[in-house]
Amino acid sequence: MGVSPSSALQIVINNPGVLDQVYKVDQAKPLGQGSFGIVRKAKVKSTGAVRAVKSISKQLMKEKMNILMKEIEIMKAVDHPNSIMLYEIFEDERNLYLVMELCAGGCLHQRVRSSGHLREADAAVAMRQIFRAVFYLHRSHICHRDLKAENILLSTSASLAKTLLKVSDFGLSCTFRPKQYLLQRVGTLTHMSPEVLEKKYNQSCDIWACGIILYFLLSSDVPFQDEAQILRGRVSYSSKAWWDASQDVVAFLGRLLVKAARRQSAEQALQDQWFEKCLPATVEPVLRFTLLDDLRTYRELNKFKRAALSTVASMLDEAHISESRDIFASLDTDGDGLLSVAELEERLRKISLDKAMHRAYGRREIERIFQDMDDVGAPLKDFSYTEFLAATFNRAECLTEAVCREVFNALDKTQDGIIDFKELVSGNMPAPWWEPVLETDVAVAVVVVVLVFVVLLLVMICCRCC
Repeated sequence: MGVSPSSALQIVINNPGVLDQVYKVDQAKPLGQGSFGIVRKAKVKSTGAVRAVKSISKQLMKEKMNILMKEIEIMKAVDHPNSIMLYEIFEDERNLYLVMELCAGGCLHQRVRSSGHLREADAAVAMRQIFRAVFYLHRSHICHRDLKAENILLSTSASLAKTLLKVSDFGLSCTFRPKQYLLQRVGTLTHMSPEVLEKKYNQSCDIWACGIILYFLLSSDVPFQDEAQILRGRVSYSSKAWWDASQDVVAFLGRLLVKAARRQSAEQALQDQWFEKCLPATVEPVLRFTLLDDLRTYRELNKFKRAALSTVASMLDEAHISESRDIFASLDTDGDGLLSVAELEERLRKISLDKAMHRAYGRREIERIFQDMDDVGAPLKDFSYTEFLAATFNRAECLTEAVCREVFNALDKTQDGIIDFKELVSGNMPAPWWEPVLETDVAVAVVVVVLVFVVLLLVMICCRCC
């Protein structure tokens, strides 16, 4: 199978080792079971972080292996708080094992069915997260093509205001070029847009599907049942569930469930007045004073160390990343999954509690944070979601020897206890990540053995970043 690196972790996540050496898999009741495999709960042995492991039979999937490979490649490219994360891939003679985020709250469809339908405020909370994920996917030139409430997972069983929603199931997703038309009729009929039925569409088909999801959240039903109804495009609001609906949400649905030429983009949808009026007030997390120093120090590290820290972040449990995740979500005001200079500067200017921080960091100092020190002449680089987590997690608590050894194993693709020069340049990370490494930390040796690597992380990274 393909060995392209994960965009989030900046390493190849295909692990040649044995799944049970890294994860303790719960062999009791599975979380789910489908035609091609089983999903089980697992824990990272070094950190206790809970994950979902999807085992897929190679024999059963042999006729559709190319579809699975496309799905995996798209999951590798996704890095957003509201999209499911693929952490690692294992393989043996019989199965592929995909290690992913565990969403213990079930799916959005189940949540709606159990409550009858949602209040508008709760629907706004859910749809804002879904649109943020779709905005990110479209900015990354990915069209999901099967958005529906069943494919929106909840991180926990807490209320919608207190849990993260995650877009999942990229089995029908594809990449696209600007102005390209997609020609395959794929997806779930009740969520297909008219142009999908006509086999000439673009990424705006996802926006139509978001409209169907919103309609479902508020009524526990879908507006269209068959092709004729979809092509006719008449949305009914006559059921009892719509008696108390606001004019704003009906108007919003009218901007989503409309011909593609007049349909809103995800970015436009996020700016709709319905969200402004319906979203409940939230308290923005306070930025700790050391946050900007953490971001600046992270960007000053070479790519090898940054990739190692990103791998560490992928192994941490919810308790160690929740604060950083919430801060990132509050700073990423447009929801595109990237933290920009303008967004950070605006936050510092806006919040009175951060006046001291704003005085310490003017425009020039903020721009330095976004400078890639491995490529000084390049344009300023936004922080991705995983980069932000990697830059801001608590080093003193999380960088244990056990974690460092697991990071080493993730980079040691031959599993011989040594990372040699051939492995450094073999594609385990995107080129030319290893060039600055050869000029710094490992220039003194042809190989990096496990003890040296552990010391490298614990001393050179922990001491510089704590």
